[in-house]
Amino acid sequence: MDKVKKIKVVQTNFRFPFTELEKQIQLLNMAREISQPKKGWINIVRISLKLPPRILASKFKTRISMQTVYDLETSEANGAISINSLRRAAEALGMQLVYGFVPKKENTIKEMLSERARKLATEEIAKEVNNTSGKFDLNNKEQKDRIEIRTRKILQTIPKSFWKEE
Repeated sequence: MDKVKKIKVVQTNFRFPFTELEKQIQLLNMAREISQPKKGWINIVRISLKLPPRILASKFKTRISMQTVYDLETSEANGAISINSLRRAAEALGMQLVYGFVPKKENTIKEMLSERARKLATEEIAKEVNNTSGKFDLNNKEQKDRIEIRTRKILQTIPKSFWKEE
């Protein structure tokens, strides 16, 4: 039976929601370096447990054939297995499927939002400075301060165009 954990939203000083999701991502980040075994998790765990395919097949809630065990292993290795099938296989192996997403570069959702807001703020300030016949310079303290102020303003409102690429 699937248990669904409710995510509780907590408001912070940063003016955007900080959720239980951040804690979950932090935990998942520790697993970032783990790569899928070449033949897949089902196969490597089954072999490590010295569990014959016939016995594993009998451990599924709805019995499956030995060939289906091989098919599941193959589809996982090829990246074509469903999450539900992985979950059922994990259960039959006496394990739990852990599934989630982690940011590619940043460590948190908040950092992803901040990076995007800073990029947008920098583009806006650069455009404003260039339009007033000035020279945009990231080392200019006044311009840096304007970028930080604009970044905070963007994070407070998160406009609909936030993720829109131009």
